[in-house]
This record gives sequence, structure tokens and C-alpha cells, in this order.
Amino acid sequence: MPDGPESALETEGYRVLYANQREPMNWTISDSRSLYRLQHWAESYFDIDENAHLIAKNLNPSTSGAIDLFQLAQTIQNQGLDFPVLVRLLDVLADRVVRLYSQFNQAIHQHGYQGRYLPVYPIKVNQQYTVVKHLLHVEAHPVGLEAGSKPELIASLSMAPQQSLIICNGYKDREFIRLALMAKQLGHRVIIVLEKPSEVALIAEQSQSLNVTPELGLRIRLHSKGSGNWQNTGGEKSKFGFSAAGVLDVLTRLDASGLKQNLQLLHFHMGSQITNLAHFKSAIQEAMQYYQQLCQHGVPLTTLDVGGGLAVDYEGSGSDSYFSMNYGLNNYADAIVSRVKELCEQHQLTMPDIITECGRAMTAHHGLIITNVIDQETRPELLRSLDDIKANAINQNIPLHHQLVELLEGLEFNAVQDSFEQARLIADKAFAKFIEGAFSIEHLYTIETLYFQLCRQVLRILNENSLDDQLFQLLERLNQILADKYFCNLSFFQSLPDV
Repeated sequence: MPDGPESALETEGYRVLYANQREPMNWTISDSRSLYRLQHWAESYFDIDENAHLIAKNLNPSTSGAIDLFQLAQTIQNQGLDFPVLVRLLDVLADRVVRLYSQFNQAIHQHGYQGRYLPVYPIKVNQQYTVVKHLLHVEAHPVGLEAGSKPELIASLSMAPQQSLIICNGYKDREFIRLALMAKQLGHRVIIVLEKPSEVALIAEQSQSLNVTPELGLRIRLHSKGSGNWQNTGGEKSKFGFSAAGVLDVLTRLDASGLKQNLQLLHFHMGSQITNLAHFKSAIQEAMQYYQQLCQHGVPLTTLDVGGGLAVDYEGSGSDSYFSMNYGLNNYADAIVSRVKELCEQHQLTMPDIITECGRAMTAHHGLIITNVIDQETRPELLRSLDDIKANAINQNIPLHHQLVELLEGLEFNAVQDSFEQARLIADKAFAKFIEGAFSIEHLYTIETLYFQLCRQVLRILNENSLDDQLFQLLERLNQILADKYFCNLSFFQSLPDV
């Protein structure tokens, strides 16, 4: 990047450097880290080494070094494997569990919270045996499992260590409930979370048949919800859970079946990839009102399951956009622990144990897909000599051509926004003439070439100067207009366990 004052974006912690800038520049490793926002999304698992190669850091304390992903890609090719290839970094799975425990235990200690914390992994996120095994066997950091169907419960039982916590969510028929109760007979702590009124009768029937005392949870359907691509998996449109009327109905059924004292867990789920911490705070506020009311109705609750939703900052923007998050893991843990404690003290309640079901945040960083770039496309209008283009335009003696040439030759930083807008209008007029049949394809080609060359010159000028917000928006727009296209082999849907 040319030397000069910082751009507006640089003040936000990273710099945008463009692939379509073909002028020589003194590129540094720091520039690469900024361009790809590693400090925001990589969570210290990835970095760029002195060879400008992307590396995955080795988290095993007994070894050192890192995995050079560029060299790994070459090794994969040399072995005759075809791209795309899925690569797993299994140390990351254990580290995610340790980080969850660390942040929640830190919040528990800081706020004097009297309950415990336990992460539960929903195996629907990734059912691969290797993935689940590495999550379940982190020394001194037990992890429970969440099953939302009979196949998931069977898979959980095949992998769970003795006396594991298994949360049973989702639709439950007689066979699912019977299997869950049999798992309790095998020594696991199994909590069947009620999500439909009809489940009460089935649980009463099967628990008597097997002579097993069930441990129950209750899922509430919050009015509060998050925002994003998966917002309707939570909130009032959620297909699971009870509204206020449903809660009272199921309490009546539990009382009649003699199961009211078996209800120990309150569960809610806001939705996946909750990007704004404020949504968690409002959900905890609402859920704890249900918790308080249920305790007043004589329900012996001991556990609060806050569900999933912990986001992953895929794009590294640190914002509340669909693919980012405006908080960190420490903020998430602190918000939950502090708010639950405050509301328990306010209503004189025993502080419950806290469970999270953060599957995405536990697994997202451990896997990456390496694929190949098949082809690259640069706008043909940018490949010709600027002098040849202007000479050709003048020879054609078309007024619109002359106007664009004049704009090109008179570009100045103080009027760069106006020059671009005028060029855009001229290009639009040329397209209109072409549609009407008044312009040949050769004339249109000249217009396009002049327009894109002007865009390139405007971009060059902007990159050499300090920008206000308006000019920075123009710079971003030009970057999109002029960007090269890379064609990649993205046929990797079989490699994605969860979409």
C-alpha cells in the first residue's frame, strides 16, 4: 500500500488492501493479517508465518511448532488426492471445551455464583465419531451430550462415558422415551425435556413399566429471540417448547401423573448464531421469570439450560451481522452468570447449575476445507493500454466517448466523487443507446473500457489519500466493481456435516 495517512477503515483495527491494485507495494506479514482479519476470527488457532503461509498452531503442550497449510496442500496433491479435502485439527476441540469451562468458572468465581457449569454438545452439529470422542475425553472437563432424535440418542449411548449427562430434546415417541429411561438404568444421568403435552402420559407409562424414576426438564418458548439466518429456531415461532398457557397445562398433567417433583431442569433455546449479546440478556431475564414462577408452584428446579446460540465470528468484523458477533466468550459467560445470580438473589432462589448447548462454537474452528483455484478472471477492459484506449475513443468521434476521456484526463482528488458519478451516468446513457439500437457493440465496448479504466484511476487516487466516510464508501464500491474473480472447486457439500 502506498505510504500516506491512515484510511478510515484503518482506525477500526484493520486495513483493506486490494487485489486489483497492481502497483508495486511493500507488503508485510502484518498487512496480510490485517487484510484477512486473523486477529478477529482465528481465535489464535491460525496465523501467518514468516514465509507468508497460513499456519494452524499446534496446541498440544507436549509438542511445538505449527502446521504449514500451504505445504499440507502440496503434500495432499503429491499423494494424488483430489480437492476439496476436509482437514480436522483435533487439538482445537479440546481447547474449545477448556475455554468454555475457563470463562464460565472465571465468571462463577468473580460473581460468587453458587451453582456449577457444564457444557453439553448437541451431536446433530457434527456426528463424526472422531469429533465427538475428542470432545468427550478432555481431562478434568466433562461434557454432556444432547440428542434430538432416537438415532442421535443411540449414537450418544454408544460414545458417552459412564455416568454422562444426556439431554433428550425434540419430538419423543414411546420408543424414544423408553430408550431414554433404559439409558438411565445403564447409569447415565438422562434428562427428558418435555416439549409437547402428550409426552407426560408416555413418560408416566414407560417409567412405571421399567420401574425407573425419570428426571425431567421443561422447555419454554420465549417471546425473546435473536436475529439472523436461524432466528426462527427460537422465539414465539419456534416449533418446540411451551408458552405460558402450555406451562400451566403441563404442570397440571405432571401433578396428576405424580411426576411434578421429577421436574428439575428449565430449558430454552433462542436460536443459532446469536450475534448480539443484548439478545442473550433479554432471554435470561424472561427465562428467569418462568424459573421463579415454577419454583413458586412447588417445582424443585435445580438446573437452567440456556440452549445454544453462542456465535462464531466467521467474517472477523466483530459486529452483529449474520456472520459475526459483537461479543466474546468472556462476555457471554459473564452475562449469563451475572444475570442469573442477580435474579436469584432478587427472588431469594437457590442458584441453579448452568448448562449450555454451544455446538457451533465448540466445533467450528477445528475443521477447514482446502480447495483449489481453477481459474482467474480479470475484466478485459482493464488489460488494454490506457493511451491506446483514449486514442481509439477519440478516433471514433462519439460525444459520450469524448466526455469520458475528458473525465479521465481531468481526475483530481477534490472532485473524484463527482467525476465517478458523471462517468456512471455516461455509461448508463451508452447502455440505453445500445438497447435502442443506436450504439454498436464496438461503441459500447469503448464506453465500458473507458469507464472501468476511470474506476481504476479513481481507486488509485483514493488509496493515496486520507478518506472521509463518504469517500471510503466509494472506495469499497470500486473494490467490488474492479475485483478479480477466482473460480474454485466448491463441490464440498458431502464434507459439511451441518448446513
